[in-house]
Amino acid sequence: MAIEKPKYNLIKKDGNFELRYYPGYITASINLKADNYNQAVNNGFGYVADYIFGNNRRADKIAMTVPVNIERLGSERIAMTVPVNTEKKGEYYVISFIMPSQYKLSELPVPNNSSIQLKVIEKHLAASIKFSGYVSEKKINKNATKLSDFIKKEGYKPISTYMVSRFNPPWVPGVLRHNEILFKIKKSNGQTN
Repeated sequence: MAIEKPKYNLIKKDGNFELRYYPGYITASINLKADNYNQAVNNGFGYVADYIFGNNRRADKIAMTVPVNIERLGSERIAMTVPVNTEKKGEYYVISFIMPSQYKLSELPVPNNSSIQLKVIEKHLAASIKFSGYVSEKKINKNATKLSDFIKKEGYKPISTYMVSRFNPPWVPGVLRHNEILFKIKKSNGQTN
């Protein structure tokens, strides 16, 4: 059975780089403190998975989607704004699942865990780079730098911190893993969509 991924329109593809237009989606997320991206995913995944597996006021099960997103927030707690974040030692991260596209925010069950936040992510432009293997801080930083250079070359600028998207369960071998780094972007002249 196919697992749903967020829908987007491809604007441009150049090797592992893509420019995309996302029409918007809803996330279920948790903010937490962790030492690095992997610890953030390991600690946060279960909380958000618990929500979609039925720990909500209606005990509804919600279909799993991919990717799991991690976004680094910084050293102080900030209200959830975008998908998953992972950051340096002792930093706050947002771990997010994108909700299946058939749901409106008002149709999703209320989480029993008050740490789980439901959020509408508005339409936006994004740039991505795909990479395989296990996710490490070194790989994240290397690919984020490459993506940042690509964004500038294409006449855009980032308007968010980068987000790490992980598409595979832990038992998938490294060489077969699909990961991405994404930045929300806008044209250098200010255009956002």
